[in-house]
Amino acid sequence: MATNPDPAPTEEPQEPGRLAGINPLIQVGRLLPTALGDLRRIADGIRILPELLAELAAIRERVTTMDDEVREMRRGVDRLDGQVGALRESVDAELHEVGLAVHPVRRVTRRLRRGDPDD
Repeated sequence: MATNPDPAPTEEPQEPGRLAGINPLIQVGRLLPTALGDLRRIADGIRILPELLAELAAIRERVTTMDDEVREMRRGVDRLDGQVGALRESVDAELHEVGLAVHPVRRVTRRLRRGDPDD
């Protein structure tokens, strides 16, 4: 038995996408408009960088100033904290004394409302 040799490969027609493999300039020609658009967007973004840097520098400077102000306010609040505690104790003591002084007046007022006779 004789074997038949493999038939010779047939040439398939080239597809448009396969032309790029033959001529790389075709692929470059297709990518060029997209690449140019990308470059334009990058350039537009880079144009605003100096303005953004200036804004960030101004913000950083202001934050540094505010940090100093906040530290100073915190020291003031800490100083007041001790004074407020002492004042609260003093007021509580005074209110207790006022309560003791007012207690008999409340008792008399309640009796008068109820119509109780005096003791």
